[in-house]
Amino acid sequence: VLVITSQEVMGLFGAFDMDGDGMLDVNEFVLFVQWVLVSTVADDVARVLAAEEVRRKAWAQDKAAQAAEEHVESKEERVDRLHHEANVAELMVDRIIEELQAERTREVEAAEAAEAAAAMSQAIAAEVAAAAAGAV
Repeated sequence: VLVITSQEVMGLFGAFDMDGDGMLDVNEFVLFVQWVLVSTVADDVARVLAAEEVRRKAWAQDKAAQAAEEHVESKEERVDRLHHEANVAELMVDRIIEELQAERTREVEAAEAAEAAAAMSQAIAAEVAAAAAGAV
């Protein structure tokens, strides 16, 4: 839709009144209509081209997303991934070994404490028996 003011109409009139007689003859009117049609078509073409560009960008983004999903791991990427997985596994094994060693240390300390307590009980029992034998 072409919306123009009175001043714009007079400007167009002046631009297409080639002979300056204040009137548009048939040839001047045809030039005006051709100009309007070309302008309208140019606007339509610009809109179509803009829409096509939007569609092209959307297609390119979809294609890039699809390519990312279909990515095939290269040899270097696979080696890097396997190294990383091996490092993670090694860390897990180290942590498990540390936990087992800590548990073993606790068990040994508990056994030593139990032996010390038993020895102390025997020593106390021996002292009590000696004191009882000396008192009799």
